[in-house]
Amino acid sequence: MPDIVSDLLTVFGLSLTLVGAYVAARGMIVDNAEAIQRGVTRLAGETDEENLRLKPVQDILSGSSNARLGLYLVAVGTLFQIIPVSYRLVSTFLAAS
Repeated sequence: MPDIVSDLLTVFGLSLTLVGAYVAARGMIVDNAEAIQRGVTRLAGETDEENLRLKPVQDILSGSSNARLGLYLVAVGTLFQIIPVSYRLVSTFLAAS
């Protein structure tokens, strides 16, 4: 397989990894209001501050935080892999013209 085809497939695959990580994490990433809505029964605390201290809400927020961190790590790692391959592709195209 020619190097350029291999590089293009690598960039495409890494881009799919980046998008896939976002799609997978999107369902877990919530803000405080959504965590309260998901984790609080209707007979819970009177204020958002009270509700944010409830264990189910804390668990949802913890999962959201972990999903966010995982997405950032995958995104940064993927970008670090895309940069040298993209540089080589651009250099190849510039040298050919």
